[in-house]
Amino acid sequence: PAGEDDAGKIASMVLREAMNPLGLKTDRFLVVEDDENSGEIAAFGQLKPWPCLYRQQNAVGAVVRALDLKPDWSGELYEMASIVVAKKHRGKGVGSELVRQLITRQHDIENDNLVLLTLAGTSEFYRQAVSPLGLTFERLEEEDVPRPIKPELFWGKKLARAVANDDLVVLKLGKDKG
Repeated sequence: PAGEDDAGKIASMVLREAMNPLGLKTDRFLVVEDDENSGEIAAFGQLKPWPCLYRQQNAVGAVVRALDLKPDWSGELYEMASIVVAKKHRGKGVGSELVRQLITRQHDIENDNLVLLTLAGTSEFYRQAVSPLGLTFERLEEEDVPRPIKPELFWGKKLARAVANDDLVVLKLGKDKG
């Protein structure tokens, strides 16, 4: 897990990668430290929970219920986010292992929904990373994207085209049927 002293390093690395800097809560992060350089981060990522506003017993929940915005997913919803591998550690399996650890340590595969927003060009990395677990990431069509993820997808698509000349896609974790 990430420590409070990792917060600045995580934010800096996320910004360097031109990724979404919102929602960086260190208690949700899993950090891989560089074995050669004490204190340096080799990779990190997080599972971000998306609470169901419809079920909340407060003013926000009341408004969501009044608008009849029922959840368009079942179970809990999580977003795998902020996956960053330091340049000198790329291509060594560090990122793949991080993805697998996030899933196996922090996710109930049977009952939860796990999605991630990523560049279309990196989709295959995630599929290959989870393959040893008997899992896969399938691309969701925009109409199938859970409602809480849609605003990030909308704005992220614009940024992805401008910064990376790529498309932003949403992948959902599931069992590999092949």
